[in-house]
Amino acid sequence: MFRSSRNNNDSILSSMLPIGSFLGGLIVARFGADLAITLEGIAQILTAGYYFVIEKKK
Repeated sequence: MFRSSRNNNDSILSSMLPIGSFLGGLIVARFGADLAITLEGIAQILTAGYYFVIEKKK
């Protein structure tokens, strides 16, 4: 069961990377790098907060 869920996670991650790169390229092309940098910072803060909450529950 663990192996199967890991394969699903790998599949999701493999599809997220090209989609994120494509969308990031569109954002930079259309709005400039400032918006892309801001969105990346927001995403990193949200991710850190999420992992902080998960680790705190353990």
